[in-house]
Amino acid sequence: MPAEFKEVTLFIKYPPAIITEHSENRAKAVQKDPYSGSETMLLVKVGKRWWISGYTWEREALKDMSEETFDRLQIYNDNAVQELQLLSSRLLAGEFKTPREYYDELSRLTGEPAPHDQ
Repeated sequence: MPAEFKEVTLFIKYPPAIITEHSENRAKAVQKDPYSGSETMLLVKVGKRWWISGYTWEREALKDMSEETFDRLQIYNDNAVQELQLLSSRLLAGEFKTPREYYDELSRLTGEPAPHDQ
């Protein structure tokens, strides 16, 4: 992998979440989301680290989803994983000469703006 790729951030940075409820191993937090305004997250403590609980998506995003929609989403996710694995292979093979080329391709695949376009 070219050295200049190691310094470039892969994901869009979100502001820190604000914890609104807290117990010893569980918490609820709200994070500002540039797309939907704000997002409520459920957190779980494992060891010394806090992680986003799977209930975050299960409770909110999946509760009203029909089986047909869920099946289509699963197919989309499977395809996205394959595309991103291929993209990683291309990156490791040195196909992209600059970070911009890589991020332009990532943007094309995901529909998210490339870091240099923000």
